[in-house]
Amino acid sequence: MAWQDRDSTTAPTVGESEDESPSGSYPGVLEKMLRGRIPTRPRPVFIALILGWLVFVSWVFLQDNAAGGLKDCSALWWFATKMGFYSLFALIGSALIGLVLLFTRNPKEAPTAR
Repeated sequence: MAWQDRDSTTAPTVGESEDESPSGSYPGVLEKMLRGRIPTRPRPVFIALILGWLVFVSWVFLQDNAAGGLKDCSALWWFATKMGFYSLFALIGSALIGLVLLFTRNPKEAPTAR
């Protein structure tokens, strides 16, 4: 067996181009597809959250109605109470997430004294 004079690592040689296509991985495809399309302004996010909440409440209503749980007025009051508790949990969760984001963001630089 002859001695081979070469590098045994998998590091690319200097100047060699690496595959930069985003289709090489699933997260790369998602990043390229969603870049610039996710609303980050408060109004579209707020509207999307409200629409999502309305879809959730409608879905729960349809599920309860299909199961026969909304036969009388007391059952409707129970549905309203249940949605009130879900809303309260959603608000508490949103407040906690907001507080975590508020306290973990980078502080603004202090103004310089002249």
